[in-house]
Amino acid sequence: MGIFILGDIIFSCRMLHRYIQSSLSLNADGKIVFDRFHVMRHVNEAVDSVRKEENRDLVKKEIMDLKGSRYIWLYSQENLPDKYRERYNALNHSDLRTGKAYSMKENIRNRWNCGSGEDAKEYWKRWHS
Repeated sequence: MGIFILGDIIFSCRMLHRYIQSSLSLNADGKIVFDRFHVMRHVNEAVDSVRKEENRDLVKKEIMDLKGSRYIWLYSQENLPDKYRERYNALNHSDLRTGKAYSMKENIRNRWNCGSGEDAKEYWKRWHS
């Protein structure tokens, strides 16, 4: 969900392109703010998509490294259960696209720890460059 602010009026819209475009057509100067939960849901889906594709490629080569690792990548590093820690460390230190996607996810997640909008913009500029 996104929050669309138009003057003193606040709207809620879904994170689909057509809803965003419709919201912005009401007022080009309007702001849309997306909440952490929905952004991170999309980011987690992207990481899982990378994992699935990479796993298909690896299985064709008879490499089963990612098999059964789906839930490992959904946790944040600090909330990863001990039962997954050893396997996570081995996978994350290998040269897998999934590990790189996971690192990007963690960087995006850390953006919400910024103290202000300016800090968040600086964090984004450093991360994105």
